[in-house]
Amino acid sequence: MPIERQVVTLDTSALPRFESRASGEIEVMLMDQAGHLLWAFAPHPACNSRTPGFLRAQMGLARKHIQEHGCANVRITGVLFFSTQPRQRLEEKVQLRPILGFKRQCS
Repeated sequence: MPIERQVVTLDTSALPRFESRASGEIEVMLMDQAGHLLWAFAPHPACNSRTPGFLRAQMGLARKHIQEHGCANVRITGVLFFSTQPRQRLEEKVQLRPILGFKRQCS
């Protein structure tokens, strides 16, 4: 769907939680103070082989920034994605996949 190709940027004061999957993908969970949840995913670099070079560079830099330690306020940019897996809660269906930018905004 065309909306699934939309690139969005969100500023959040959520405390991000990161998890590396066995596939090398980094999973980022952002939850704000109101309890709203957003999942975002940074693919393993080997999975980007057919991606244009400038996008591979963006994804690689985002992965690097995700792995750095810092404050909770973040600006995250990614491609809007709607998961169709059954048994997922509504807040798990809307995702950013892949992450194209990740910046900590420390005061």
